[in-house]
Amino acid sequence: FALFAKELGFQFNINKPAQIAESFNRLSVAAAENPVLKLLEPLAIRTMAKAVYSTNNIGHYGLGFEYYAHFTSPIRRYSDILVHRLLYKNLQDIYRTDKVALEKEAKHISDQEKKATDAERESIKYFQTLYISKYIGHEFDGVISGIIERGIFVELPESQVEGLVTFDSMGDVFLVPASRLKAISKISGREFKMGQMVRIKIIAADPDTRRTDMELVEE
Repeated sequence: FALFAKELGFQFNINKPAQIAESFNRLSVAAAENPVLKLLEPLAIRTMAKAVYSTNNIGHYGLGFEYYAHFTSPIRRYSDILVHRLLYKNLQDIYRTDKVALEKEAKHISDQEKKATDAERESIKYFQTLYISKYIGHEFDGVISGIIERGIFVELPESQVEGLVTFDSMGDVFLVPASRLKAISKISGREFKMGQMVRIKIIAADPDTRRTDMELVEE
């Protein structure tokens, strides 16, 4: 992620945890003014450790608390209910639950939340594809958000719709380094870099497969 950010012109300091936090704060401010850096925000969230419920207390990375229990009011998650129940049972007397059974419940909650997150991501992708399917043949300005051996992914800043422009559609052969931060033409030497602005045309969009196909519009 730090290498990707550097390619887009943002320097991340990853030497110490405090410097990482400071870098994320700077990124949040910079992304508000630079649309290219806004590409980094969703990726930044993915690089962070995901919430996992457990009976093993390792503190809370974000809050920096040594002692921490997931507790929200009003109740929003089943993990909250478990905490409420245990607190309630300890109001009048000392109550201790079976740690093995509680850990099993915690793992189940973690697994279910991951499924919910994946489902939410898929549903957003579905409706984005459904939306852009109304604009077949239209041209948009976009930002290169990913590079694979088959082509480049382009994200449209306003709708955050992401589609693929294949190298075959360009009639060219490209070399993609292991870092996948750029693609270099073997024929003309032309380069595409992460964060680069390009003009594209919507060729096809299928909500069922959640795939959007794009074509590069040559200037």
